[in-house]
Amino acid sequence: MCGLAALFEPGRHFDPGLLAGMEDDLFHRGPDSGGIVSEPGLALVFRRLAILDPGSQADQPMSDASGRCSLVFNGEIYNYRALRHALEQEGVRLRTSGDTEVVLEGYLRWGEDVLGRLEGMFAFCLVDRERGVALAARDPLGIKPLYMMHSGTTVAFASEMRPLFRLHPPQADEEALAELVTFGWAAGRLSNCRGIERIPGGTLVTVPLAGGIPAEWRYCDPLETLCPDPDLDRADAEEQVHEVLKESVKAHLASDVGYAMQLSGGVDSSLVAALAQEETSGKLASFAVSLGDHPYDEGRYRDMVVQRYGLDHHEVAISAMEYAQALPRAVRHMEGPLPHGGCTTLMLLCERIRDRTKVVLTGEGADEMFGGYQRYAVWNKTRWQERLARLLPTR
Repeated sequence: MCGLAALFEPGRHFDPGLLAGMEDDLFHRGPDSGGIVSEPGLALVFRRLAILDPGSQADQPMSDASGRCSLVFNGEIYNYRALRHALEQEGVRLRTSGDTEVVLEGYLRWGEDVLGRLEGMFAFCLVDRERGVALAARDPLGIKPLYMMHSGTTVAFASEMRPLFRLHPPQADEEALAELVTFGWAAGRLSNCRGIERIPGGTLVTVPLAGGIPAEWRYCDPLETLCPDPDLDRADAEEQVHEVLKESVKAHLASDVGYAMQLSGGVDSSLVAALAQEETSGKLASFAVSLGDHPYDEGRYRDMVVQRYGLDHHEVAISAMEYAQALPRAVRHMEGPLPHGGCTTLMLLCERIRDRTKVVLTGEGADEMFGGYQRYAVWNKTRWQERLARLLPTR
């Protein structure tokens, strides 16, 4: 992951100490390099975790050759090679081999329509000096975080809330607190702090550099892409899902610095590991948290996957003391109460994996996509109860 912050206020010269402090806040997100662009009315701050084209030529903030646009970009575009080819076919000469310049030059060539061409996870802020606007966008599924603060004539964006606290001291959001207590997290635009909101996935925010009210455009709503096919039988559906998963895993392996796998032993991570090993020359490195004799430990299932696919597997034992000592740090990184205790465990696991690689695949998100949680079964049951209730007389 990388970290960004973008500040806009007409005519303001942002204090260098403020910008340096924001860069420090984001350092843990991108220890490889950093940069700041500051001019009257705007400032861009960035910390980079280099995955594609890790050399200094791809550092950020990145500007085009003419100086018209500057970009800070967090994420990865999985179809960047195809977009790169399309740009080159239109006569664009690219200076780097990664995906950041593809986003930048794609905007210069296709304008805001570039958003419809991007396949990946991302959050970015782009300054277009010629149009006199700044653009902030988040990927359709909202995988990469992007927070916004609008106070008076100041508009600011960041990958985390902490840099924004330097502009306005944090205050607990009572509305978000109610949802936190009830559900374990705050939904929608709510952050845990008043005056800071989360930009929804698939949203583009346009900020006039001369001042004015930011405008929003929902460029992609994933729910609108759902088109049930009543003629599709189960076998064909399974085959389609299998092919899409293979393509997705292969795309996620794009890295100039290697990759590894988080393997819990559950269905989701085991399937991703199997597909990733097919695309990997040599042994795929995998990591897992060992819970010892705890009934929730899935070690025996992990062993089956490791043996079948010949993974280079590493078990990480985490003691109760390590967990307790790490909990405050996990809360700090989550910037609020933890939705479940696994957040701390995953943080500790990733810290161990970090010694081996910067990129790790997981099975996260599969339960939401395929209805793996118990609440989906409950919802399905209540849906049928609702249908039955409509058929019964009310008196």
